[in-house]
Parts: sequence; C-alpha cells; structure tokens
Amino acid sequence: MRFRVRYRGHREVEATIAHDSLTIGSSGQTATQLPLRVRDAEYRFDPGGVLEVPLHHIRS
Repeated sequence: MRFRVRYRGHREVEATIAHDSLTIGSSGQTATQLPLRVRDAEYRFDPGGVLEVPLHHIRS
C-alpha cells in the first residue's frame, strides 16, 4: 500500500507499507525532522530523507 499525506507544513510525505516493512520519505524542503512512532519505538527522519522500519509480526 502506498499513499501521500501533508503533515505539519511538509508538502509531501510518502508512506509505503509492505508485508515486512514501512518506508517513509519526504520531499519537503523544511528544516525540521519528522517524528514517527511504530508500536513502542520512536523514530525521526530528516526532510528529503527516507526511513525504513522493519515490521515484526507479534505471535499470540
């Protein structure tokens, strides 16, 4: 699944969700880092950068 959103002044943030990973990228020109939280882990990534987070399955 892939989608784009506007977030806090960032013109375009693109998210791609695959079976085993979440990839976030920004083409924005702003100087602020973007926060991201996946389950209990917190991440930050730079504008114009890309962050890939592995998705681990929780077994019950």
